[in-house]
Amino acid sequence: MKCNVYCTSVKHFAAFNAVYARYFPLDPPARIFVCTPEWFGPFDVEIDCTAMI
Repeated sequence: MKCNVYCTSVKHFAAFNAVYARYFPLDPPARIFVCTPEWFGPFDVEIDCTAMI
C-alpha cells in the first residue's frame, strides 16, 4: 500500500502525521507528502491511496 498526500502547506505536516499514526499505528504504508498551491475546495489535504489485496 502507498499513499500520496497532497497538502496546501507544510504547516499541516505535524497534524497530518498525528492523524496518520492513529490510523496506521504499526507498519504504516509508504507515502509521499507533497506541498501544492492552494486549490478550489474546502479542504487542505487530499490523499491518493493504492492498495493490493
